[in-house]
Amino acid sequence: TASLGHGTDALIDQWLGFGSVLAHGGKFDESQTAFEHGIAMARDLYGENSVRLAHALNEFGNMLSDKSDFAGAERTLRQALEIRRRSMGPTARDTLIDEGNLLTAIETDGRLAQALPQRTQLIETATHAAQMHPSDLAYFYVHAGTDLRDLGRFDDAESMLRKAIAVFDASLGPDSAQSAGTQQELGSTLMLLGRYRDAKVPIEKALEITQREGGPSALKTADRRILLGQLLAREHRRDDALALIEAAAKAYEHANASDWGRPRALAALSEAQPDAGQPDPPHPTPHTTPAQSPNLPPPRPEHRLGEPTGPQPAANGTNFVRAWD
Repeated sequence: TASLGHGTDALIDQWLGFGSVLAHGGKFDESQTAFEHGIAMARDLYGENSVRLAHALNEFGNMLSDKSDFAGAERTLRQALEIRRRSMGPTARDTLIDEGNLLTAIETDGRLAQALPQRTQLIETATHAAQMHPSDLAYFYVHAGTDLRDLGRFDDAESMLRKAIAVFDASLGPDSAQSAGTQQELGSTLMLLGRYRDAKVPIEKALEITQREGGPSALKTADRRILLGQLLAREHRRDDALALIEAAAKAYEHANASDWGRPRALAALSEAQPDAGQPDPPHPTPHTTPAQSPNLPPPRPEHRLGEPTGPQPAANGTNFVRAWD
């Protein structure tokens, strides 16, 4: 029986992992089927109030958000959160992270005014509970910062994003991927204010970090080069902007069709093209991450903020902050 239980538990993880892989490739219907198999097995093996079931539901809810099934995502993530609250308490680390993932789905659905007060309360609760690693809490700051920005509260947004960068730098080091993603969000925010000289500093910092990483970060590097190109265009450096954006856009030629960066790269390329007789647009195009746009998978910051990775499967049912980088 013990052997069968262990094997079944491993099979649950395989179904969840398979679902995540399929979702990353944009095969959301197949992914949903895989997740449903894993959830059914977790429910049969552990019951309705287990953290393993909560973990499976959390993973499934995040995938539904990536699929743009926001009603299904919210319903599923609320189920996961309620199980966590009953089994672990309202201030346990995993409970707080599940609540953050629920708010991310609401934010992705564009309901920022609804999410922001809850996000602010979550930050206060998590701070007082002192159960989370500082970098986990910093992700909450980033989401609050992008909410504030998109609601037009730019000074508050800048302050919150700089706070997140300070925490990431102190807890993970100044060259972490998390810091880079937040630097990118800060640069986008400053561009919206027309503060191009100030915006260039965090954008170039984010680009510097990802260029050193190389490999899997190639699309993140391209995305940040495109953002820098957009900034150069706003400074009327059209030739430099177009060269940078054209080179960066090539990175998406063989990217997955569902990759959220592809339409942004094409839009930036079109915007940078010379248009005789037309003045430069007065405001920059806001940089949105998958957690803000109608889910083109993955930061915000996600990143979902770079490319969000989502929570990673864990054999013990532990969740990770849904992040963009």
